[in-house]
Amino acid sequence: MYFCNYQGFVGVLDSQAVLYVWDQCFMQQWDHQVLQDVCLLLLLLLKYDFMLTNNYNEVKQVFTCLPAKLYTLDIVRGYQHLIRGDDPKHIPDLNRHWHSVTKPVLPENVEDDKEEIEEEEEELQMSPQPEEEEEEEEKLTAVGLKYFRLKLIMRQSLPKGKLPQKHFKALLDFKVSNLSLTVSFFVGDEMICSKSLTKTPRLIKEEMLFASLESQRKRGKIDTKVYLVQMAKEHLIFDVAEDLQNQGISTCDLEPYGIINISYRTSTKDNDGISIPLGWARVKLYNLTTQEADDLSSQPTTSQQAADTILQEGRTTVMLSVLSGEQTVPLYPGNPNFKVNSPEDGEEDSRNMLKEGSEVILDVFEVMIDDDFSQAPSSASLISEGEDDLEPPWVPQIESAILSPVDVNLKDTFDFYIDGIRFLPDNASISKIIGQVVSPTLNHIPEFQGIPVLDSPARSPEIKQRIMLSGPFIQSNIVVLSLYTVDKDTHELVTIGSGTVPLFHPHGDKVELNAGGHQLRVISSLPDPENLSSQQNLKNSSVIVPGCSILVRILPHTEDLIPSPDYYSRSYASNECKPSSGELRVLRQFQKDPHFPSLVRDSVEALQESEAFASPGGDDKTLSAWLTDRLNIAKHIPRGSAPILLDLTRCVRYNQKNGLTVAMKAAYNISGELL
Repeated sequence: MYFCNYQGFVGVLDSQAVLYVWDQCFMQQWDHQVLQDVCLLLLLLLKYDFMLTNNYNEVKQVFTCLPAKLYTLDIVRGYQHLIRGDDPKHIPDLNRHWHSVTKPVLPENVEDDKEEIEEEEEELQMSPQPEEEEEEEEKLTAVGLKYFRLKLIMRQSLPKGKLPQKHFKALLDFKVSNLSLTVSFFVGDEMICSKSLTKTPRLIKEEMLFASLESQRKRGKIDTKVYLVQMAKEHLIFDVAEDLQNQGISTCDLEPYGIINISYRTSTKDNDGISIPLGWARVKLYNLTTQEADDLSSQPTTSQQAADTILQEGRTTVMLSVLSGEQTVPLYPGNPNFKVNSPEDGEEDSRNMLKEGSEVILDVFEVMIDDDFSQAPSSASLISEGEDDLEPPWVPQIESAILSPVDVNLKDTFDFYIDGIRFLPDNASISKIIGQVVSPTLNHIPEFQGIPVLDSPARSPEIKQRIMLSGPFIQSNIVVLSLYTVDKDTHELVTIGSGTVPLFHPHGDKVELNAGGHQLRVISSLPDPENLSSQQNLKNSSVIVPGCSILVRILPHTEDLIPSPDYYSRSYASNECKPSSGELRVLRQFQKDPHFPSLVRDSVEALQESEAFASPGGDDKTLSAWLTDRLNIAKHIPRGSAPILLDLTRCVRYNQKNGLTVAMKAAYNISGELL
């Protein structure tokens, strides 16, 4: 093929991409199939560029000029997509360079080719052109999907019907990492484009349902398994306005929607490269309303309406606005049936492994106004190329999340929320927080504690604890939060450190509540509650724990509990926790560490096994009780003894990829011969 004439893609691809291709060749002993796959991949990635060409010379220029402009990461993802056996029709959408190229780029020295193309363009201009319409459709607003979560209810016995035996065997050995998710953008029956998640999902929880109570007591036949799955935290963006225009598709009469396809990939000796359709869901992306143009012009335009897509059709105006927010949609088994619009329309198919009650949860957002996507620091500004699938380890607070000052009475009751912990050190295991109001200590408010949620991430546990603090207070009161853990190496109950936050702000003759969310940096110290002069003195006199912080909120008292916001909603005042360049490298290592337990329950079970606990594991109640008992200070720290601080020299494990940086500050007693 054309590409191979250039000495194994040298001179065709960028140097980094060439090295990647050669790596694949070496690992496969220079199997010709690798070269064929790469050639096919390049053709697919350049599909849209080829479709823009009008003659031989333009096709030639696509072959010679554009492969070198492909991003290396797009080539890597496309190659992995191809060799996994996934549908190749999704590969052209992986080419991010395509969106900035509207026409093949011609070298300046190809004068003859230019003249020939210009002549052809003149001929096209001389041909009759359709008259332009008086009113043009405005571009369809780009829509994004994120935070995909799955609830899969799977049969554990062979369904009646024609489900292939090899499919059944593959699904019985169910591995979450083999799941793939693809979203296709439809207008009517026309599919405009498709995009897939490329990263590995993770299992949040697995439950077993038995065929009967008797079977459950005897741990017998399992009828059903329920899997709660968190898909990779990627954004799928659909900006299809130009595609609709090029294909001549109008959305005036048809409401755009998305089809989510869940498939299961497997590769065994018996069924090599099988992609089993597991289920599908239909998600509504836009709200469609129609209104007479005269009625619309008489109404004031709000800021939200200004962001909507307005399409004209005669005197009727069709308004399409992105249906932003979280959606839960039913997951139907098998391949898509486009006549299904509601759960009542779907019928359970006994020939499939997926059962009724399965669902997909996702967030839909408008790309133009979504804070999480458009305002959060881009991964490119925080990490090097090739790591853009990771979330930023730190985000600043947005102005809209800063609460207005709240004048308070020092005798009032306030709500103090402990929402979670960010980035426990490598040598920490299970954890808990103990809090106290100090400066001075208020005896009428006892110590309080927060225990992590078992199904939350082990590295950054969620706590979700509300404590009602009742007055009287004084305006110098501070909340001190101490973070405890069991050291993985010594198995001792130790303290990682503490964080502090003032309850009030003095404002002239008045006192204001320090309301809102706060991200508190953890310092390697336990303050003396009776000798705490100021919050800042404590922070300046101690060593920080790299990257570790506590999320809290201080709010006026309400009857109902207010759920904690997602960290990436940027609701927490986080300036004091902004990571240094060194901390950022540590946090990236934490995020990519495959050896740290995934969930808090995994940390509990791992600690039980390392301490040779007689009956490790168990249900949630058993695990929570064991965690609470293992972190009991009165039981595991002698009375009158101060807790031991976690050894920070072991808080970050050595990573060969990151290496070490050593700085010599001083040297003593060195003889002259060594200088």
